[in-house]
Amino acid sequence: MCNSGYSQAYARTRTPGGSQTMSKSPSAFPGAYPGFLAHGRGAEVWDIDGIWYTDWICGLGANGLGMSHRGVLAAAQNQLRKGVSFSLPTILETRVAEQLIDCIPCAEMVRFTKTGSEACAGAVRIARAATGRSTIVVCGYHGWHDWYAVTMPQHPGVPEELSPLVRSFTYNDLASFRAVLDRDVAAVIMEPVLHDAPQPGFLAEVARLTARAGALLIFDENVTGFRTALGGAQSYYGVTPDLAVFGKAMSNGFPLAAIVGRADLMREAVFVSGTFGGEAVSLAAALSTIEVYQETACIPSMHAVGHRLLAGLRRVLSPDFTVDGLPWKPRITSHDPVRLAGAQRQPLEIAGFALRKVY
Repeated sequence: MCNSGYSQAYARTRTPGGSQTMSKSPSAFPGAYPGFLAHGRGAEVWDIDGIWYTDWICGLGANGLGMSHRGVLAAAQNQLRKGVSFSLPTILETRVAEQLIDCIPCAEMVRFTKTGSEACAGAVRIARAATGRSTIVVCGYHGWHDWYAVTMPQHPGVPEELSPLVRSFTYNDLASFRAVLDRDVAAVIMEPVLHDAPQPGFLAEVARLTARAGALLIFDENVTGFRTALGGAQSYYGVTPDLAVFGKAMSNGFPLAAIVGRADLMREAVFVSGTFGGEAVSLAAALSTIEVYQETACIPSMHAVGHRLLAGLRRVLSPDFTVDGLPWKPRITSHDPVRLAGAQRQPLEIAGFALRKVY
């Protein structure tokens, strides 16, 4: 039991899995991780017992500027005083859309949603409507909605009848991609990069083959957006998809995601519609967040920190651990998740980072 009187075991009696997000649940963090976090500022967080940590997870990638960023909070608080959700659109919807169109190569129009999973589902629906086809080819993780969840080993409640409509291929493997691409494919949706860099020409060839098949290419940039580059991995690697989805770091922790793409395709998004798509506080936070990315060198700084972290971890961790990934998404893995948790909590001196505890 924590000092507050709450425990993870008790939380599981009130919330399935003990968390509203599977990736934040106790099962995702076995071993000696803190049970609950109470508050944070920048890269630092405190649990409910007052213990301090460095948050390398960044709120599952949502806090690109760190928590409680002064400018973002000020913008959100200013809008909060004016109102949160209205009966008609606010000008913020157009202003943030303009920002995204200015910095993302494929963006000509924008539709806002609240989560990345919702944005992926919306992009798939747009592609099916635009092409008149039903089959989707996937590579990566694209959320919890039925259309994609049927590909996962466990998908309770998802009709098996959906399974023939989704095919998977292996990243950096063009042979596996060609094997699943056919004239019945509406779209290829993929994470353009995650832990492994694309092999030379891989993304460009995926784009060429997709277009030749009459399908649409969708980049899921929920993770890569505002981390690889201001315009996402499509900007960094020079391959422009037909549609893309962004979320997470776009609004620095406030709930907002977006579908962006060619104007002729985005007109199919009129039925991708929800009450809180234009929620104003998150849009105000996004407006401020994107301005920080535009006006500062925070993304190159992020990459520099990532390079230092990767080098330091490889130096101090034993060969029992694998350190890989890219500067914007380093990764530590081990065959023993409990031991991994212990290693991540040890006092470390990594490439100039003085860390009492990390997780």
